[in-house]
Amino acid sequence: MAVLADDGIFSRELKMQYRTAFDLNEQQQYIEAYSAICSADRQLEAEMSAGGVNATRLSTRDFQQFYLPIKKSLAEIAYKLGNHTQMREVINALSMALKAQASALDVATQEGYQADIAKLEGGCFYLTEQFDSAETALHEAIRLNPDPLSDFAYKVHDDLAQLYYRQERYTEALNELDLILQNPPFSANSRRKASNAERMDIISQRAMCLARLGQHKAALKAIDTVLKYYSRASNPRNLAEALRKKGKILMLQYQHTGNIKSRSMSAQCYQEYLEVAKDYVDTALAHLTPSEQEQFWVAEQPFIADAYRLEEQDPALIYNLALFSKALLLRGQSARVDWQQIQRHLPDKACAIEFIVYERDSVQHLAAVVVNKTATSPQFIHLAKVSDIFDLPLLPDVDVKRVLSNRVSSGNNTDTLWINTLYRSQELTDAFWPAAMVQAIGDCRHVYFAADGICHQIGVEYLLPQALQDKHFYRLTTTRILADSQRSTRTSSLMLCGDINYTRQSQDATAVSNDELAYHNMHDSKPLLNPISFSRASLDSIRSLRDSHASDVMLERDSATEAAVRELWNNYHIAFISTHGFFSEVENIGTDLHPAYADEQLSKNCLFLAGSDSTLKAPAFNPSETDGILSAREIADMDLHDVDLTVMAACMSGMGYITPDGVFGLQRGLKIAGVKAVVASLWSVDGRATNHLMRFLFTNLQQGQPLHEAFENARLQLKTYVEEQVFGTTRPTIIRKTFNTPYNYNAFILIDGL
Repeated sequence: MAVLADDGIFSRELKMQYRTAFDLNEQQQYIEAYSAICSADRQLEAEMSAGGVNATRLSTRDFQQFYLPIKKSLAEIAYKLGNHTQMREVINALSMALKAQASALDVATQEGYQADIAKLEGGCFYLTEQFDSAETALHEAIRLNPDPLSDFAYKVHDDLAQLYYRQERYTEALNELDLILQNPPFSANSRRKASNAERMDIISQRAMCLARLGQHKAALKAIDTVLKYYSRASNPRNLAEALRKKGKILMLQYQHTGNIKSRSMSAQCYQEYLEVAKDYVDTALAHLTPSEQEQFWVAEQPFIADAYRLEEQDPALIYNLALFSKALLLRGQSARVDWQQIQRHLPDKACAIEFIVYERDSVQHLAAVVVNKTATSPQFIHLAKVSDIFDLPLLPDVDVKRVLSNRVSSGNNTDTLWINTLYRSQELTDAFWPAAMVQAIGDCRHVYFAADGICHQIGVEYLLPQALQDKHFYRLTTTRILADSQRSTRTSSLMLCGDINYTRQSQDATAVSNDELAYHNMHDSKPLLNPISFSRASLDSIRSLRDSHASDVMLERDSATEAAVRELWNNYHIAFISTHGFFSEVENIGTDLHPAYADEQLSKNCLFLAGSDSTLKAPAFNPSETDGILSAREIADMDLHDVDLTVMAACMSGMGYITPDGVFGLQRGLKIAGVKAVVASLWSVDGRATNHLMRFLFTNLQQGQPLHEAFENARLQLKTYVEEQVFGTTRPTIIRKTFNTPYNYNAFILIDGL
């Protein structure tokens, strides 16, 4: 990011806004940097409009010193957040403006700017997995700006190394890294030296490429150089990263050679890494901003998945890593909880299960690690390849993946049939609960499990074999919460929110900042926000049960605003929210050479409130007003520790394909904020069935039933609910169980209902 000059048509205020974005980007606070650079970009456009010029009519000075740096920085930060749509818009605008400026610029300057645009093109193509186009664009960037002394050349070669590594072209990736190390800034005698951290980063990347090429001895020598440097430098953060990479190299050596010693040494590295990382989390993480905490998680996540490859070699380490990863995701959770503490807190006749998804031989696998109350160690159970579960046939030309990818619509007969078939599939039941799992659970009466990957998409607790159907299953965000003290669900106050007017024209001015990344993600996704037909009936049904609760509040139609929900939510022990939710499909691609830049999942998961449709259709984003889009990131920044239960009815409707992390994003936002338990739907639900289920649930809670019991009884009541269908005097009355199908009684899941 360049430094802006003064004067011209642009203001000093714009320069300061850009500087703020620059500093945040340098600190790797990418979400905050994105908001700041978007603010600078809006100010840029406003000042051009006030000056009566557009990008093609700017003076050369203003183009070079303001327009180009701000637009380029916007694209660079969007790249770090995986937002290729915005990158493309900026690239097109920059290209057009540069053409208009061509006559005023010398050839070398033009080519330098064209190289910048080509590098952005390469990143944009990389995010959309157009790898051939990405390679062409990055080589064009080098051709246009070949200066080996420049940071630009170093960064482009590094991008090429990442691109080749992503395509398993490891020799070419290694060549790019060697080119960097041969450049003068990286040589020992250069007056303009790269930082030691930059040099160590390239050496560690080089070690990964060597390992992938089977040159394990050279790879270990290289990574040991990095370990030695960071041990002397007393840098625990980078030391942990080097330990992870050494563990990965040893694991690759084991996979290539079958050397058991390599696998054992890999486990030792991962154990050392975990201890160093725990120390870092306990001492430093609390002092980091939320954005920096997420950046730490992004760096850790792929290597945690790598350690899962140890499988039965060290199931205790794998269970502890699962607990550690959830602690990072949920912020503020203790990283020191281990499997033995979970075991001690388990009730008698109980077990805890952490499902994990990990990669082995470039294929994703699903496994479970089980802690039994009386076991001497956790037990690792491999379940299946994830692709094999997705490919399970349910109907002719319909497999599990197609059902989960389908945009389920309430009342659609095809969707109902598909869901019913999925939850009656014996093959799917056997995939999640094979004989080894049944045996590991044994005579336990209570089973506490934490989902991962595909388990977020399917109610696995509803797919039980006969041997497990008399047991009580509890879905948790992480089994580490078993070590926390629990309180009963309080029912004395309720916030109802629904029957929302998404086209409300006026928004509320508020000092609370919007999640601008969420707005742009939703704007690009163009969600369809039709009124939810049964929302009004649900509100009335629940309210009619609680006439004696004068403290309840109803947010409906125009009053169901983002500002009102933010202000009131923590004042009520239970929140019932009936609205659309959406998961945008922006993706951010990383590898074990370079992790993804930032975790934007919390900005990809949103609830829509009053006025959100009008906001998304407006000509431009207005940061001075709430946008009606309540993202998981905004929820995570709220204090909801006094909320015992949040019920999200129909919030999954219209979402399309649910990504594994995507489902967890909204849950994660609620849990970070402090909500104790969540009820959420897995698909767009039937209105009448939802009304009855909620009526049963709230009746059961008011009668004093514990939350888990109240929820399970409500599902059973819905399943066995009988109604009469009267046809008059000419035909007999039919009495039937109206909602006795999985589509109805399996639509909702309870999370952390202890």
